[in-house]
Amino acid sequence: MLSQIARGLIYFFSLLLVVAGASLILFAIFPVERQLELLSHWATDGVADVDISHPILGMIPIVTGGVFVVISLLITRAYYKGYIGEQIIIYSQEMFWFAKTVYLRINKAVGDESPTHLALLGVVVIVGIWLRVFAMSLPAQYNESVIATDLLQMPFIVAMTKYTGPGNHLFQTALSHLSWQWFGESTVAMRLPVFIFGVASLPLSYLFIRRVASREAALIATALIATNHYLVTYSGNARGYAIVCTVFIVMLLFVFRISVNKRFDRVDAIFLYASTVICLYTLPSMIYGVIPSYITIALVLLYSKDIKRLTHWWSFVRVGVVSAITVAIGYGITFFHTPFSVWRELPTIRTKIDRLSVGEVINGNVDKWQEFLDRFVWVFPEWGGGVVLVLLAAGLGVVVGRYRRSAVFIGIFCGSIIAVLLMQGVVPFSRTWTFCIPIMAGLVGVAISGGIEWVKLDKSKEMLVMVLVVATLSMTTFRCKELLLSTHWYPDGELVGSFLKEEFRPGEDHLVVPGVDIVPLNFYLYYKDIFEVREHGDYPVSMLLDHFRGKDTHRDWYSFQTASGQYTAAGHEYQRGYRNIKDAARIFLVLRRSVNTEEMFRDHPTGYDEPRIIKRYRNVDIWLSTAN
Repeated sequence: MLSQIARGLIYFFSLLLVVAGASLILFAIFPVERQLELLSHWATDGVADVDISHPILGMIPIVTGGVFVVISLLITRAYYKGYIGEQIIIYSQEMFWFAKTVYLRINKAVGDESPTHLALLGVVVIVGIWLRVFAMSLPAQYNESVIATDLLQMPFIVAMTKYTGPGNHLFQTALSHLSWQWFGESTVAMRLPVFIFGVASLPLSYLFIRRVASREAALIATALIATNHYLVTYSGNARGYAIVCTVFIVMLLFVFRISVNKRFDRVDAIFLYASTVICLYTLPSMIYGVIPSYITIALVLLYSKDIKRLTHWWSFVRVGVVSAITVAIGYGITFFHTPFSVWRELPTIRTKIDRLSVGEVINGNVDKWQEFLDRFVWVFPEWGGGVVLVLLAAGLGVVVGRYRRSAVFIGIFCGSIIAVLLMQGVVPFSRTWTFCIPIMAGLVGVAISGGIEWVKLDKSKEMLVMVLVVATLSMTTFRCKELLLSTHWYPDGELVGSFLKEEFRPGEDHLVVPGVDIVPLNFYLYYKDIFEVREHGDYPVSMLLDHFRGKDTHRDWYSFQTASGQYTAAGHEYQRGYRNIKDAARIFLVLRRSVNTEEMFRDHPTGYDEPRIIKRYRNVDIWLSTAN
């Protein structure tokens, strides 16, 4: 009797620790304002004046909550002998041995590489990191500005359920939201998660291609990946493409691990579940990568001669079902409050509902893949891009002839994508296929390494690889940097924001910005608080309506039509209506040089008095005027 009571108390105590730990972790996710509001209930005077804004302090609840959960599991294992606790301990042991095995294999692989090869790999990784750091240092892009003002600075629940803006990639939004809360409201904090994934893609790609092909192929492919314009761009842009690309590489590592071992163990289950959920919860279009991976695993287990193949098959089916349920719950929470008439009009949803004809699907996808291949070799000179595409085709031929597992997967990959596209009747954006770049770079590497094998002397092989890698980096590195600048939507946003913060007088001056230029500039109007309104309202400044409360909590803005096009003027008032532009003391006009400035001045219904340029940047001029 006493033994049962003791066990019950121990179970209750461990459960209490789990609840406390989960509560602390949930508390850490809340915005600082909500944390202070909750703490105020425990203060004697009803006001919490604790400074919890420091990023390190923000980690304390998560660390403490995690410690509580671990202690609870240990207690459960040691005293209560619970089934869940036992399974977690077993999983932990298997993960430890798996990590040790990976470490030993990497150690062995590195031991096989020559010092010259490792030095070249180090140079490639450094160049790749440098380009990604440069991309992350650029001002906010169009979609990033919307994400920052309408998702990241909102409460976490809003960020994870508002799917009406351009490209709310939910898993990436969650990571960026946490980074934004912990490290401050900046482009660096917003982009930090995708930057980490983008950098991780370099060593992971090398390990994957090294495992399925050769070290020469892996090195050359990693050089292509390091300077690829798409991958560099999305490693410094708060979108989900770098995340799914990196996680897809992890998925491929386990697909080929399963195909070699002919079994499906718990480690495979954990990583396949995690990679599936992350891919699909970031971008639903990752079904194009998940489906062929699952088909490949199913075929491997179906033809496996292992005596436990039915057990492995059942474990694999459970992972697929649980992954599908997890993703469905995630998107269900996102869409449960949104009427069908609203979210069916979203571009990402409408294209799935309003299906195209077979001819339109084929022609449209051919055009998009041509665009994607152009972007794949964009960093090369025109002749160099042609050579790379020829090597891509040659590499595919080499894989079909020499690498059976890789050839089977590529065949399943291409066949399943074509079938799914035809069934959906859609034409995805070319950037949808960014996750294919490591595979394509690997094929180019395989073609080149196949030619290098004809060289007899090892020293000559190594020298030839060095020349090819250095030549690739020389042709592509600075070209990639130039493309980052030339294709940037609004490269002067931060400079304009800093200038307006010093010169603009809220309540007296008026700001006019042409058309959609207001969107990328909006981040800096908010971030630098040009209008000095961030203290007003329940939430900070945003461009869209709060879809939970139906309240207009944003900066006023309006449009007017001229003979030369539509222009947008951002007001300087907040929830009080904007004053007539004729009453403004000064009018600031932020104009890109592509705008026909003279027509804008002439066609404006109010008119301007002696406009003049007071500041010039790379692509933007700031004009100053008064109204007639």
